[in-house]
Amino acid sequence: MITSKYTGVDIDILLRFNRLKNLTTDHEVIKNAVKKSAELLELNEDSTKIRRKIQIKPKADDVIERSIYIQGIPTSVKKPVEAIEEYLAKYELEAVHINAFRNKNRTFKGEAFVELKTKEDAEKILAKKLPFNETEINIMKKSEFPGLKQKKKLTRQLSYLPSLVPEEEKEDWEAIEKKNKEEEQEIIESDTKKFNESAVISFNLSAAVAFSAVKTFLASKGNLTWVNYVNDSTTGGAFFEESDAAALNEKINNQKITDTEVEVTSKVSTDEEKEELLKAYLEFRQKMRKRNGGKFKRNNKRKAEDVPEGEPETKQEKTD
Repeated sequence: MITSKYTGVDIDILLRFNRLKNLTTDHEVIKNAVKKSAELLELNEDSTKIRRKIQIKPKADDVIERSIYIQGIPTSVKKPVEAIEEYLAKYELEAVHINAFRNKNRTFKGEAFVELKTKEDAEKILAKKLPFNETEINIMKKSEFPGLKQKKKLTRQLSYLPSLVPEEEKEDWEAIEKKNKEEEQEIIESDTKKFNESAVISFNLSAAVAFSAVKTFLASKGNLTWVNYVNDSTTGGAFFEESDAAALNEKINNQKITDTEVEVTSKVSTDEEKEELLKAYLEFRQKMRKRNGGKFKRNNKRKAEDVPEGEPETKQEKTD
């Protein structure tokens, strides 16, 4: 039984991993299995948590050289870890790490990192580059992945870095950059037009409140597009889809934020206030585009499937 301060991993957390969940969701079955592996694992006093008796040895320094990156596996594969293990059945695997989109269903992205037992096995796979169930795939050293990731990122982002582009590719990259700048300008013009057609309101609060409270209050008064307010501040600005700013202001001015005693004093924004708010809005939109790898829908809605490529949030599963 576990007696030290380190309390192990809760069984409920372990059951979040599909591989275990597919075998069983019965806590008693898991506990009995742990007891049968007493030389490796142990339970805590109330049998709710598990930990290793012998800690995992630090990974060898050659782990990068023993690892490969696979791209282009069909996303329709139902059990990607098992499929990859079968594909590489002739070789000894240490671990398979699959990449998934950050959407609700954690859809497989068709990419994986595989750690082999030996450097020699990794080199054999790289040399053969066999198709995956008749599908041509891309296999490279894991050490080469950061370069691939950077190249993909540069094709999407607005900041063009010529020094990273090989001479023979510059013409293509310059075309990409030109297109990026044109699209960026189109978005700025679209956002500015939308702002200029909107009702713009400036407001003061009798006391500081959370951003969420301000946003909820304003959204209840009209079709809120964006609010510029810093948590625990007392001033801010917002703009709405409505075009009649005076009518909207009547709904907001001298009202109290729901479930608080905080009173809102508002007015139709002056030209100077509008200019400052528009500048803040355009900066916010640009920041979000850069964070999202240069992708941004004009209606400010972006599907999870559009998450930028690269090394995404990774679902890790080890081989048995």
